[in-house]
Amino acid sequence: MIPALNLTIEPDLSGKTNWLSDKYDAIIQATNRATLQLSSEQLQRMVVWRPETLRDTIMHILSFPELAIEFLSSGKDESFDRVVPAHYGGEVTVVELLNIILSHSTHHLKQVYWFMETELGIKPENPASSKDLEGIITPEKLI
Repeated sequence: MIPALNLTIEPDLSGKTNWLSDKYDAIIQATNRATLQLSSEQLQRMVVWRPETLRDTIMHILSFPELAIEFLSSGKDESFDRVVPAHYGGEVTVVELLNIILSHSTHHLKQVYWFMETELGIKPENPASSKDLEGIITPEKLI
């Protein structure tokens, strides 16, 4: 809105970017914990929501947060309010895009938990907590 209204203010996004960094870290750590519970054979199982293996899904979960954390730690705060095209959401600010990516990875992590329990009979040990997931919007329906 700042460019659209031609405002000359500098928004302080540090609180939001710190929150995003913390949430991305929590999702990465939760994904790593889940992965350590799985055997090589289980990682090669095909998931039911797309034509890929469980391993591919886990790599997909981790790839976006890894890039986001690199960007968040870059110190380029002036870039966070820049408007960019997004596959989901049309034209959004970089901060909004980082939120979309966080929700996307979290959605897939919840799918992995579902797959572990339903298809593999494994209860996730130390899954992402309600505090970890607080404020991250994901669809109710996993598949």
